[in-house]
Amino acid sequence: YEPSVSSKGKAAAAPTAAPAAGGSKSSSSSSSRNIPASTLGLIVDLLCFCVQHHAFWAKYHVLRKNVVEKVLRLLKRKERWLVVAGVRFLRTCIGTNDDFYMRHLTKNNLLDPVMNVFLDNGDTYNLLNSAVLELVDFIRRENIKSLIEYLVEKFGSRFDEVTYVDTFKQLQLKWEQSKEAAAAAAGEEAADAAAAAGGRIYGGKRRLRRDDRELDED
Repeated sequence: YEPSVSSKGKAAAAPTAAPAAGGSKSSSSSSSRNIPASTLGLIVDLLCFCVQHHAFWAKYHVLRKNVVEKVLRLLKRKERWLVVAGVRFLRTCIGTNDDFYMRHLTKNNLLDPVMNVFLDNGDTYNLLNSAVLELVDFIRRENIKSLIEYLVEKFGSRFDEVTYVDTFKQLQLKWEQSKEAAAAAAGEEAADAAAAAGGRIYGGKRRLRRDDRELDED
């Protein structure tokens, strides 16, 4: 980035974290309620823009200040469109395909509140339902292995309860295929290593026999 662009990214990302988060956990509920819902929505939109267009500075502030965790507190709001806004911000972070975000999400269990609110929603078809299904399908299509493994291992039993769509069955299938591919690759590597070791031993024996014949001729 040029200095002017970098400073914009830094300036844009830094001040947005606090109002969206509502401060510390103890004060998050009261503080966020003091901010109009429309303002919170605009803050989330700005954060999404920063993650997409000011990747370096946004990533620095998002990870350092736990912005994802703070934004996901919107999932407890009564305004359903704000709940969806929280899911949209998570989707934006995952959409970067940045390993730093993926490790941050799994390490801090930040997919849990989204999956819990989705499962609590039941089979009700609404914006929340669609947003989470699209998020999970994106993870599957992009084959983000760390998130696939996390979701299946932690929520696999509860995914079996979701029968009105095959999104989670496809996610579990992708996970099983990934494990099979990893096992096959490991087997091939072991076979190649064994073959290489056998070739070295056999070659050594051939050289030894050739030397013995040379001695006999002398």
